[in-house]
Amino acid sequence: MKHKRYVSIPKFIVIAVLLLLFLSPIFFQIISGFKELGTIYDPEQIVSLKNLTFNVWKEAVRLQKFLIYLKNSVLATVTSTLIVMCFAVPAAFGLAKLKMNGKTRRTLSFEFLAMRMLPGIAVIIPIFVVYKKIGLLYTLPGLILIYIVFNIPLATWLLEGFFKEVPNEISEAARIDGCSPRMELMRIIIPLSAPGLLSVTILTFIFVWNEFMFASVLTTSSCRTLPVWAAYTTYQHFIVNYSMLGISSTVMIVPVIVFAILMQKYLVRGLSFGAIKE
Repeated sequence: MKHKRYVSIPKFIVIAVLLLLFLSPIFFQIISGFKELGTIYDPEQIVSLKNLTFNVWKEAVRLQKFLIYLKNSVLATVTSTLIVMCFAVPAAFGLAKLKMNGKTRRTLSFEFLAMRMLPGIAVIIPIFVVYKKIGLLYTLPGLILIYIVFNIPLATWLLEGFFKEVPNEISEAARIDGCSPRMELMRIIIPLSAPGLLSVTILTFIFVWNEFMFASVLTTSSCRTLPVWAAYTTYQHFIVNYSMLGISSTVMIVPVIVFAILMQKYLVRGLSFGAIKE
């Protein structure tokens, strides 16, 4: 036991050093949102926890319309994530469990993946032109629509892999008992694939929450999201406003971390292992 304890000490030291290296920039980025701009440029006060204030946050809420952009980000992220999952789950179920030709299944799976591999910058101009003609340009519904279109393929491709891990014997037993495909999806596939569903949901949430390119091109001041707001407010007159950058970074990082922590216990894969006993 003592030998094992001594062996684990170097591991803890390595982990502590790595955590310090990775978390230090995030820590200083967060506390910079609670400091006046003048103190951030002072080398003696940049690492100090003294003179922290909420004045910068009050200025962001009062002058920078921070709450409006936060509302836009939350609305766009939550709405698009829910709609993406509503479409991706049945599509992935069809690819993974419904009867079809093997070549057709592989072709459809590759096409879903290929759609996500298409870089957004390659289609941003056609999307801009089409949105202008149909009246979706500079609107939040238009931004949500493009997020849905670009995230459904990846979510479907990922969920297909999780659904395939559910043993076919369980699905066959359910069909013998009179279970329809819809009941099979709702009562068997989704419960056994809960960790995969949550993992894909979190990934989709992160992709949409941090997305910048489409939001910067297809939105205006009334429907901008937090990443665009951060780009416009943190760099003005050739000066980087690290206080505003700290606020925007904190607000963009904290929700994702909290969401992942709350769902952490559900992210353990392999709930279906052992469902069938030999």
